[in-house]
Amino acid sequence: MSNAGLLILAPAHELEASRPLWKVAGPGKFRCPGDTAFNDWVDACVDHGVLFDFDADQALPRDLPANLDGVRCILLDPARRGEFAREPAAGRLREFQRRGGRVVYPAAGPEFDDPQADVYPRVLDLIQETGLTRRHPEMLARLRAMPEERLMAWWKSTLDEQRRVLQEKDAGWAWGDPVGYHYYAPVFDAADYFKDPALLEPAWEFMRNGLDRAQWAGGISCGKRFALKYYEHTRDRSVLERVQAEVDASLPMLRVPEGGVPEFVRKDNGWVNNEAFAGAGENLGSLSRVTGNPVYLEEAIRLGRFTHRCCFVPAESLWLHRGHAQGPRPEESGFWGRGNGWFMYGVRGVLEDMPADHPAREKFQAMLRAGLEGLVRHQRPDGLWHNVVTATEAASRTDCCGAWMYMAIFGRAWWKGWLRDGRIPPMLEQAWQGLKTKTWRGLPISQCCGTGYNTSHADYFRRAHTKFLGLPLMHALIELWRVRAAQKSS
Repeated sequence: MSNAGLLILAPAHELEASRPLWKVAGPGKFRCPGDTAFNDWVDACVDHGVLFDFDADQALPRDLPANLDGVRCILLDPARRGEFAREPAAGRLREFQRRGGRVVYPAAGPEFDDPQADVYPRVLDLIQETGLTRRHPEMLARLRAMPEERLMAWWKSTLDEQRRVLQEKDAGWAWGDPVGYHYYAPVFDAADYFKDPALLEPAWEFMRNGLDRAQWAGGISCGKRFALKYYEHTRDRSVLERVQAEVDASLPMLRVPEGGVPEFVRKDNGWVNNEAFAGAGENLGSLSRVTGNPVYLEEAIRLGRFTHRCCFVPAESLWLHRGHAQGPRPEESGFWGRGNGWFMYGVRGVLEDMPADHPAREKFQAMLRAGLEGLVRHQRPDGLWHNVVTATEAASRTDCCGAWMYMAIFGRAWWKGWLRDGRIPPMLEQAWQGLKTKTWRGLPISQCCGTGYNTSHADYFRRAHTKFLGLPLMHALIELWRVRAAQKSS
């Protein structure tokens, strides 16, 4: 690669020829096992789209090249400092610096969810100081060139290893986030798409362990839809009874009285977090389908319509992350990308379980139609959306989480026939191309960290970003493949 400007040499822990580069995400900040702070700097360079050399496996070069012409900055792992302090490497680096080149041994990386320590702005400073090019066309093209089939094959091959890592290392491993939404949904989607029940074995194992009270004493906080699938798979009635008991206990707080507000909203002085509908939409309709009791679905419908009324702003055709029972207050919240995604994910869940002739179906399809208007309006030329969807580039970063969620939601809406808008397929294709530019070694490297609702726009703008699991990308790609298949058959 000529005139890349930036040279990144492989960190010490990647020098062993037998060491696989593509690994599942680990705990905490979702580093791959073996990753160090140096990898955070590499991820940030990918995130910025700075051109640097790597091979077809996305492996970094080990040694200084014979010719450093065109190189402006060299990024070296501090663990290899002693190696480059010896000749002849030391002399070559001194000569490189004498000619104005910059040699950087990055300091320690960020802690999870700490925007003050985020590497991204530090790498931006380095780019500006050394005159490197952000969003370099050649870099973006190389990232987009990663074959979809290779990504899919790798994600499928990691299902059991990812289960093991999450189960052994993540505090919320059984029924928390990310497992309840970001592991089970992609696995079930893959098993259905590929007609391969064997892909479900890691998920069944995960659930067996999570339902063992000796291993997991907590409740089934996320993923009740999939606990119910486990019940349908095993016919273990104790699982159904456990899910139903938890839902029944939560209903008094969630129930929307006629002309009133739910208890959880009343206790919060009228404020409504639009993400609260994600779990209700996913779980209540599913429980209604399994038990045959329509009450659960009706409760989800009322809560969805209430949340929509509190948070939706027609002028932007999007939902505020923090709405109010008396109506949306845009000056006191933001159109957070993840929040919009989770609200619409709840809508998707209700539509999934709602009978085809249900009178509320059109209203929920209309919610997706409204959200599509806002997303089409604010999709960037690179296919992604800002962390705060309506914000400018100067104020807000782009985020992988919103993009894969929108793909999963609107891809399903298209091929299932809930919403056949001609703008959906190109929106999804553009989003996928954008996501590939933020994917390094199979994992998204610009996933905005979650948060409760905030009262300041600045709180959303400065949310830290992190590396995340690859399985949500698998989920998005499968829905895109289904859209492509539906287009061909129509």
